[in-house]
Amino acid sequence: MLLLAASAPAGASVTTPTSWPATAGLQPFLETTAHSVRFAGPDRYQTNVAANLALRGKGGYPFDSPDPRTGAWGVGTCPRSIIVVAGDTFSDALAAASLSDPTDRSTQPRLTRVAASDPAFDPAGGLDRPDTASAPIVVTRSARQGATGLSPTARATATDLAKGACTLAREAIIVGGASSVPVAVESDLVSLGYREVFRVGGADRYDTAARVAAALGTGTGTAATACLDSDVTDGSARTGWYGNAVAEFRPDPTTCTLLPRAVVLADGGTGADALAAGWWTSMWQVPLLLTRPDGTLPPATANALRTLSVGTIVVLGGTSRIPETTVDQAAALAGGAAVGRVAANDRYATSVAMAERFGGWWPTGNGADFAGDITCLAASGGDAGWPDALAAGPWCAAASGAASDPGAPARILPPSDVPLVSKTASHHRPAHDAVPVLLTSPGSAGLPDAVRLFLQGAFDPAATWCASGEA
Repeated sequence: MLLLAASAPAGASVTTPTSWPATAGLQPFLETTAHSVRFAGPDRYQTNVAANLALRGKGGYPFDSPDPRTGAWGVGTCPRSIIVVAGDTFSDALAAASLSDPTDRSTQPRLTRVAASDPAFDPAGGLDRPDTASAPIVVTRSARQGATGLSPTARATATDLAKGACTLAREAIIVGGASSVPVAVESDLVSLGYREVFRVGGADRYDTAARVAAALGTGTGTAATACLDSDVTDGSARTGWYGNAVAEFRPDPTTCTLLPRAVVLADGGTGADALAAGWWTSMWQVPLLLTRPDGTLPPATANALRTLSVGTIVVLGGTSRIPETTVDQAAALAGGAAVGRVAANDRYATSVAMAERFGGWWPTGNGADFAGDITCLAASGGDAGWPDALAAGPWCAAASGAASDPGAPARILPPSDVPLVSKTASHHRPAHDAVPVLLTSPGSAGLPDAVRLFLQGAFDPAATWCASGEA
């Protein structure tokens, strides 16, 4: 279980891995318990650093080694670009997760260049397709907060991925206008070794999301007629790739259909459902469009529905957020696109519904089916927690992409909080490729009922679990 939060509980083992850069004033940390890893820091910006540093590496902890101090660890990726967003509001950042490509098989977004290390060869204003393989969300302070350049936390991440533990990141994408991410960030990134810098931003959050959707596109559909793994009652759920904006949908444990040329329609007022969807919109490169807080369609969203080649509209949230009249209007604008809604009692239950329907995490009654699996927990409620959920999207998508590769590292047991007992250590490839994001309430001592019941159904509390090297 991956946790993204700003504090460690009593009794947890806390460390800063030796492979993390030592930067004055920054204190991101890693905390482990028997079956969990927490990426955190004193504030949202440092928690973001911890999550991003945990993205790169070549396996190691928590896969090939049970020791969190090991120098080479992570989900086995080295991102080739980064995505920079403002850290004071989620508004421009809601669509950012869909830009990150965890499978390295997508048609990359077509974006406008705003800066380059060689402006004569790569002139500003030109169009290009940056390589967004496993690109993390990097949070920086906004111009609204008085920032004039890249924040120290964002600088630490950008430097590490360009010429630290990883050396492949050479392109950067800024999501949001100049009032969100300062213009000077563009030259800052070039000075850190980024060859090209792109920016996608609109007049408001709705326009920014629409522009990101236009850059991604909805692909050409798929020649596939069935999901890679249609029935999850056998205890496993393998995830396939079928082309840009083609998502798997599992309304029940024995049914899986493909949603071609899909877009997501989500509430742009609270952003809760959109943040929880980041792992699967990233996984399948599904563009995200936003409604107003009153549930109506802003002009930018309406125009995107009209101009994009949309085959399927996935509506997130209940009718109190997005009314049926709005859904009907969206379908008509998209030329009669098929429509489906994923909703539950609240944002927490909706995150569970997405884990089931897009990740195949339908409980089987056998805890052993989930023994090697990973899920992410991130806080979301009011104005708190959303940066953690934002960073979780690409991280959990990257872990999902790694799990779908048969050659990827598998989780090692016994757990990390005890010395390695070699005779009992074993590797477990996850039975479920998807690593979903489940939402929790900020500051709450317990899980939301929907999440608690979901996890109890998957991880049978009466089963025998590995701890301290023994059953």
